[in-house]
Amino acid sequence: MTFIKIYICFFIYSIIGWIWESFLCSSVELKKLVNRGFFLGPYCPIYGLGATLSYLLLRDIGSATLIFILASIVSCTIEYIVGYILEKMFKDRWWNYDNYPFQLHGRVCLYGLVIFGLANVVIVKFSTPFLMFSLSVIKDSILIGLAISISLVSFVDLIITISARKKLNKRLSNIHERLEEKADIYFENLTNSSAFSNEYLLERGKILRNKAININEKLKTTEDNIKSYRDEYFS
Repeated sequence: MTFIKIYICFFIYSIIGWIWESFLCSSVELKKLVNRGFFLGPYCPIYGLGATLSYLLLRDIGSATLIFILASIVSCTIEYIVGYILEKMFKDRWWNYDNYPFQLHGRVCLYGLVIFGLANVVIVKFSTPFLMFSLSVIKDSILIGLAISISLVSFVDLIITISARKKLNKRLSNIHERLEEKADIYFENLTNSSAFSNEYLLERGKILRNKAININEKLKTTEDNIKSYRDEYFS
């Protein structure tokens, strides 16, 4: 039954992570509430994964400082790997730390490392032992039923989410292609128009140049006539 309890703790921490992201972080960064989870439901599995793995790997360590250091490394490694996989799968970024100091490829940053480290000290030393104890007083049949229900809901949510994301990406791709086509047509027309304008300006320039040459020739002829007249009558 230990596995079932850990699994339920995983789901509880996923919900807590969603609350943290969608309410606390969004209200500070975006000044509004936003569902920042990958799934449609109110949970962020990456938080559940990080919390449960930290507990399983670090529960036998007595030093809170060592737990902080190791948990920071574990959590940020998970965050980086999951972020990379999601970006490759869906061609989109689910979080971005580019504006944070000491960040790596926008997927992890020093701020997150410190927060995850402190949170995991609480998780490993206090909250998870309390949750495990609380779940131990519940009948095994109820825990199994709860775990099965969670799995079914999560699986259905996963299928719907992936399908919706793929449809959205396809629509965005089609819109992008249409915009590129329209942009190509626009710039082609603009180029043709510019070419026409340039040809027109060149033609007008030639006409004005010829007129200037004619005027200059007439002036030179007049000047030559005046010189001839002067030489003939005043020399």
